[in-house]
Amino acid sequence: MTTSTECFSSKTSLLTQSTGNIKFPRSFTLAAGLLLLTATIGVAQTPSEAPANAPRPVADLPLKLILGRVPIVQVTIGGSRPLAVLPDTGADDDILNARIARELGLHVLNPKVIEQPGGAIEMGQVENVQLKLASVPVQNLAMVSAPLDPLQPFIGQQLDGILGYGFFSQFVVEFDYAAQRVRLFAPETYVAPPKAAVIPITFRGKSPLVEITLEGATGESVKTFVEIDTGSFEFLGLKGAFLDGHRFVQADAPKRPLFGLAIGGETTGYRTRLAAATLGPFRLLHPVTSATTSGDGGSADVAGVLGGEALNRFKVIVDYSRKQLLLIPNRELSRPSEYYDFLGAQIVAAGEHFNQFKINAVMPDSPASEAGLQAGDEITAIDGQTTSKMSVEQVIGKFSKPGDRRRLDLARSGKRLTITVSTRRLL
Repeated sequence: MTTSTECFSSKTSLLTQSTGNIKFPRSFTLAAGLLLLTATIGVAQTPSEAPANAPRPVADLPLKLILGRVPIVQVTIGGSRPLAVLPDTGADDDILNARIARELGLHVLNPKVIEQPGGAIEMGQVENVQLKLASVPVQNLAMVSAPLDPLQPFIGQQLDGILGYGFFSQFVVEFDYAAQRVRLFAPETYVAPPKAAVIPITFRGKSPLVEITLEGATGESVKTFVEIDTGSFEFLGLKGAFLDGHRFVQADAPKRPLFGLAIGGETTGYRTRLAAATLGPFRLLHPVTSATTSGDGGSADVAGVLGGEALNRFKVIVDYSRKQLLLIPNRELSRPSEYYDFLGAQIVAAGEHFNQFKINAVMPDSPASEAGLQAGDEITAIDGQTTSKMSVEQVIGKFSKPGDRRRLDLARSGKRLTITVSTRRLL
C-alpha cells in the first residue's frame, strides 16, 4: 500500500500510502502525499449488466475504501472480534499483525529478521489460523506474523492483517469500487461477465503481472509489466531506474518529492507525470506517477505497480485460476488525472482513536512550507472546526482542491498558534 498516503503494497515476502510504498518480502508500499490520480480516458465504455445466469458469490461483503483507493474488509479468526484486513494482490504472503497474533494467543514459529525496502523487521509463521470472511472459511491459510502498527497512522485506522497470494488463490475476487463491495466466487463455477475487458495475468513467482504501454512526454513508448497492486494508493508506482533508463522524465519535467514509507522505514523518490498509460483497451492520459529511487530491486522487465487510483475506475475481477484480470469501467473512468495534495504536507493520525492529526513532513516550495508549517505540528482545528471528530481522510480532504484558503489552529511545542494556507497545484 503505498498516506496523504501514497503507495501501499505488501510483498512478502511485506507494505504504500501518499507517503510512499509499503511492501513485504516482496514489500508493502504505503505512499504519503495523498495522491488522487485521475486519468482522462481515450476509450469510453459503459458497465455491462450481469447476465441472468451470472454466478452467485459465496460471499458479498462491505468494502471500506481508504482515500477511495485501498480496500479494507472485516474478517474473524477463530472466535475473535472483527478484524480489519487489506486484500492485497501485491502481497506475496498473507500477513497477521504481530499485535493480533499476541492478542489471540497464536504461536509464531521460528521468527526471523527479514530485510525490507525500508529496513529489517521480524517475521514468523503463525500456526492454526482459522480465518473467515462472513461465514466463509479460507482454507489452509499459512499466515505470517509481522508488525503492521507502524503503518496505522498513515491510514488513520487499525490494520490487523493483509490477505495476499494464498487468499487470492482460493477465490475469484471482485472489487466493486463504485458500490464499495467485495464479492468472492468459487473458481470452478465462475463465468466472466460478457462485456468485461480480459487482460492476461503473467505470474512471476507470486506476483500477478499485466502488460502495459507507457508513454513519455516526447512521444517515446515502451511495453512493460506492472504488478496488479490493490494495496497501493498510487496510479502507477514505478522504479526510478526504469524511468531513467527509458528517459521518460525530462530534466525540466515537473517533479515533487515523494514522502515514502516502507514497512521497515522510510524510502525516497519523487512524483511526476507520464504522457499516457495503456492497459488493455483503456488509454489513460497524463497519469501522475510516483518514482521510487530506493529499493529498486526485482526483475528488470517489471517497471513497478498499478495501484488503487487506477483500479478504482473499474469493477476489478481478479481470477488467478484462469490467469486473468477482468475490468468493467465505472463512472470514474473519465475523471482527469490530478495530484490530490494541494497543501504539500504529510498528515498522519495519532492517538488511540486516530483523531489527533500531526504534520509528519513538509514539502519544500509548497503552500505548507510557505505558511510556516513544521514537522511535529498538531492540527487542532481547521476553519474553526475542531479536528478531534474528523477522520484522517476528512482532514486531508480539506486540502484537496486548489485555490482554497484554510485557517489552521496548531499546537507546537506547547504553544498555540494560527496560520492561514492557500492551496495550489503542486504538479
